[in-house]
Amino acid sequence: MKAYYSPEGISKLKDSARKAGIVAWAVLAAAVLGCAALCLGIRTANAESRKLLAIMLSALGECAAIVLWEAVRRPSLREAAHEAGVLKQPEKIHQGRVLSIGEKHSIPRSIAFLPVTVQEEGGETALKVNARFLGELPEIGKDIRAVSRRGYLTAWEPAEDADEPRRNTREASSGKRVFRIIDHCLLCLLACAFLWNWIFTFLTDTDPAHKLVIYANMRDFQGEKLATALEEEDLGNIRFVQAHPFSYALMDSEAIRFADLYIMTESQAEEYREWIAPLPESISPVPAADAALNGLVLREAGTGTGAASGYLPYEAQQDETWYLFFGRESLHTGEEDDAAVWAAEMILGMP
Repeated sequence: MKAYYSPEGISKLKDSARKAGIVAWAVLAAAVLGCAALCLGIRTANAESRKLLAIMLSALGECAAIVLWEAVRRPSLREAAHEAGVLKQPEKIHQGRVLSIGEKHSIPRSIAFLPVTVQEEGGETALKVNARFLGELPEIGKDIRAVSRRGYLTAWEPAEDADEPRRNTREASSGKRVFRIIDHCLLCLLACAFLWNWIFTFLTDTDPAHKLVIYANMRDFQGEKLATALEEEDLGNIRFVQAHPFSYALMDSEAIRFADLYIMTESQAEEYREWIAPLPESISPVPAADAALNGLVLREAGTGTGAASGYLPYEAQQDETWYLFFGRESLHTGEEDDAAVWAAEMILGMP
């Protein structure tokens, strides 16, 4: 007789759940270690690509763990608990013809089953069969001998041939579980994107003593490209260079006020004069300086390309002279070090 439930089967289910749990935690741990490794040696040039890799790696790790947990561990534990509970109940013997097999029903936080009606001598008997064994159900119209416990079909065999069980051609549907896993994975991806965006915001920032901040009052400013070029040079204790257009801090003028270097026109400089410091004494020789404005000329009005034209789009204001200014609140014009002076000289020497 074909037995559905057995102590050996329950043991296998528990072992499968245990292994799935171990693998799920191992996958998560590997993803966390991989993401931690991606956080080492962050620079402006690699921050964006590493952030995307961290998002993908953490999302893949968590999705793999979710699949193992939802598709293997949790169903196995629920099946084991159900089958152990059923085997504790006394058995009943049935013999008759299978009249019908109904649609699958799911019990919340437990198994799914199908109702089976068997015509016996005393009348019709309503039984249930675990959906896990759907492919091994007897065919409708067949005579069977069966055993049930707590209303569940636990073993059966064909009445006319006890050697081989008949097989039903239906397949179990796991659509709800698949959709639940997909929902969890999508939420996981969104959470990973939010988390790593937040983490990399901190990883690409540091205290004012170890970063150089540049603001340019121009559109289409290639700030990230310029910051990457400057980070490749030796700027002493500077860990990060941040270069932004003024619009980056549109709602927070304090962020601009504490910049180390400004790129502006003469008319713009008049508006922000209180943020501009005199030219540092350490800058030597002074290249094309305007003493009245305390600025270094990057590009003369009406002339051709100016300094660092690969990063600074002067074309939008051809009739203006563009200057490089030092920030009054900067720590890098002599107070802590001369990193702002070195950076200014590098920008003036860039093609």
